[in-house]
This record gives sequence, structure tokens and C-alpha cells, in this order.
Amino acid sequence: MSECNELQSNSLEKKILYLIAAGVFVFIFSYFSFANPIVPYDGDDWNYLGSYRAPVPIWGSWNPTRVLPEILLPLTGYIAAYVVYPLIHDYLLSITIVTSLFIALTITGFFVLLTHTFKNILDVKTYIAVGLSLIFLALHFILFLSKSDNNMYLSVSYTHLRAHET
Repeated sequence: MSECNELQSNSLEKKILYLIAAGVFVFIFSYFSFANPIVPYDGDDWNYLGSYRAPVPIWGSWNPTRVLPEILLPLTGYIAAYVVYPLIHDYLLSITIVTSLFIALTITGFFVLLTHTFKNILDVKTYIAVGLSLIFLALHFILFLSKSDNNMYLSVSYTHLRAHET
């Protein structure tokens, strides 16, 4: 009988973990889509959205180790242009949605893996591991709340927009 209770407890813990992970996904997606939207800001952003290259370091280029952004940005640009844009007819919003979706999926996966890591290494219950993971995740945002130049979350475009409003 105790084995059945343990299985039910593990099942409930998994459901709670994935429910909280879904909440993390919704928060991160909403944050990067609406509260602090990700949009192409300068020429580099637009260049990387449309230029494909081999996924290896290119020696002699201005930044040879910059591989991941130069592979993922064209992928998000392609998905935004050919999958999302035909549905909503707003290219900038399409880029924002696809990029936010990718970031939210990545951070949510990180959150779930970190929770499992805390649970296995520290040998704690799931709710404690979830709490530690949420604190760790929140620290990434809290870190930038007190910038002296009113540049919250290191968002340069936010600062420029605020300067032009006054």
C-alpha cells in the first residue's frame, strides 16, 4: 500500500512541477512579448535575422566565437516570416512572438532541469527544489532593477524610448 501512495505522491509532485513550469513559461513569454518586448533594434539585429551561415566559428570575422546567435536569429526570422507573419500580418510582432517563444521554452527547460538537479543533488523534496529554482530564476531579473541610469533589465531601447517621450 505504501508503494501505491509513493507513486501517487510522485505523480502529484510531477504535476505540480509541470504546472509551475507552465506558469514560468507564461510569465517569461508575456514578459518578453509585452512588458519588455524583444524587437530588432539596430543593423546587426536585422542582419542576423536574415543571414544564414555554417554553425562553426568563422576565424577572421569581427567576432568569430559568436555562433549560437548567428544560427538562432535567422531561424527565428524564418519562422516569424513564413509561419507567424501570414497569420497576424505584423512582421515586427511576429519576430517578437517567435523570439519570446524560443526564450520562454529555453528558460522553462532550464527551470525544469535545474529543479531536477536540485532535487537529486541536494536530496530535497520537489517543492523545495522548485522554490530554489524560482529564487534562482528571479535573481536573474532582480539583479538589474536598480541601475542608476533608469535602464531597467538592461533594455537599451526602453531607455531611448523614454528619452524621446519627455
